[in-house]
Amino acid sequence: DIVTQTKAKLLAKLGSIILVSGARRSTIENRLHALTFHDGCILENGSVICDKQFNVDTEWKDYLADQHRLLAPVQKDLESQGLKLDMKGRTSMIRIRLKDNPQLNEDQFEALDKELSLPVGLKKTRNMGNIDILMEKAGKGNAVRYMKEKHKADYTFGIGDDTNDLSLLKEVDEAFVLGSGYPEALDYAKKYNMY
Repeated sequence: DIVTQTKAKLLAKLGSIILVSGARRSTIENRLHALTFHDGCILENGSVICDKQFNVDTEWKDYLADQHRLLAPVQKDLESQGLKLDMKGRTSMIRIRLKDNPQLNEDQFEALDKELSLPVGLKKTRNMGNIDILMEKAGKGNAVRYMKEKHKADYTFGIGDDTNDLSLLKEVDEAFVLGSGYPEALDYAKKYNMY
């Protein structure tokens, strides 16, 4: 925590720091003691934006409202198919984890991802091997673009490690992929010389 805070404070001297994560709000709230250096955060793969005081950005929430209503019927449908969803603390996306669904093997989980049909207005991405369903207008890239405009950012950089980070990496001026990232993110990094 101390090393992270020290490095982040040095970075903060260069400008604003916006945390971008697929995490749910409750996860970040539990870590706020160590995240005192941020100026805002983008959570649930771009479905929720909060300011430094952790207040929800109502302009972004209102922008997503028409698509947000599509999530509940999809959640109900997936649960009716016997899938267990990781919804605790999530407000604006649906996560399906293989480890919560022992009735599926890895091949069946991959087939579920490929065959999953969503209504217009929703999309899916992968994060740490999980299937995440979110609003089409959300996503890390769209949320970063919104924050860049809102904060009049001159220069941005981002760090990613998984498929759900690709839209973020496309939106920033300078992008990096961790060497420990998932294969699709590493392939993207190699293709576009991100180190």
